[in-house]
Amino acid sequence: MIKARFLFKDSDYSGLEVSGHAFFDEYGKDIVCAGVSALATTGYNSLSYHLGEEKIRLEIEESKGYLKFEIIDGTKEDYLKANLILKTIEIGIDSIAQAYAGHVTVKKGGGWHAKN
Repeated sequence: MIKARFLFKDSDYSGLEVSGHAFFDEYGKDIVCAGVSALATTGYNSLSYHLGEEKIRLEIEESKGYLKFEIIDGTKEDYLKANLILKTIEIGIDSIAQAYAGHVTVKKGGGWHAKN
């Protein structure tokens, strides 16, 4: 199962952590994994573009299906941009989680919960 966790600083979005595998289909044909991966990568790329790469900490372990990025030393303006970008990414991942329940969970604040 893919677990997506949105990170916050106070009440502002600050990043995203995604781990695991969907196991919806075989490697290379897994549309659930591809969709979540595309959204997570877009989130990182968009924050890097709008804030600057030096303001984003990135961790990747491809073999484990792990990606984490988070704003470091951001200004209030940086977090306002992040709110728009990451809320959009959250809506996309939530949509995938609803369509493919049991393959993706989303965490925002409390514990893990399946979207159905």
